[in-house]
Amino acid sequence: MLRMSLNFTLLLCVANFGCMSTRGHDQEGHHAGGHTALTNVAEAHEGDDEDHAHTHMPRRIVPNGAGAPIFTDLGDYGMQISSDAELAQRYFSQGLVLGYGFNHAEAFRSYKEASSQDPSCGICAWGEAYVLGPNINKPMDDSDVPAAYAASRRALERVGSASPLERDLIEALAHRYAPEPVTDRAPLDRAYADAMRVVAIYRGKDGWPFQLYLAWNHARLHAGLRRLRLCGSI
Repeated sequence: MLRMSLNFTLLLCVANFGCMSTRGHDQEGHHAGGHTALTNVAEAHEGDDEDHAHTHMPRRIVPNGAGAPIFTDLGDYGMQISSDAELAQRYFSQGLVLGYGFNHAEAFRSYKEASSQDPSCGICAWGEAYVLGPNINKPMDDSDVPAAYAASRRALERVGSASPLERDLIEALAHRYAPEPVTDRAPLDRAYADAMRVVAIYRGKDGWPFQLYLAWNHARLHAGLRRLRLCGSI
């Protein structure tokens, strides 16, 4: 069991190391490209200029009317999405990076702001739902269940404007949540893993779904180990 855990950890590290430089990679039917310069910057946080004096760029900026900051020091990483809204794209990519870094609370803020910037963006709602779920560090909080379920359903309602890859991710995530907290998440977790296995195989050329599938199975493995420890089996 320990060897299996280490192997999954190694695979996950390899996947994460090369995973995120997807900006500039076309999705089907969508043009790739980097983010253009942000405009209407409303706020730079005190002290950020000192931290990043060599770049002449504050660490955090908040566009006018936005409810979440944009961090300028997370690298040029992300995933091109189907939204035409520049800030929705920027916040989505930031949510992806923060989620990979296990800062799920800040990732949620970014995804939520992406949804605010483009209410028709299904994959933005997918991001909100995804980061509210269980992860390798903690099980799902029952208080997050209603919001996660609602966001996953909003994403489903918007699949008509999603790219094929986005649609597959959204439809797979729909298996992950129930409307109310459940005492045993194992059937939901298994259903989501099975759905993501299909996406990972079918969309293997995109790479990113396979990394999500690896990460989720790694989390499931550790959840199983926790349960075994609790019952004294290991």
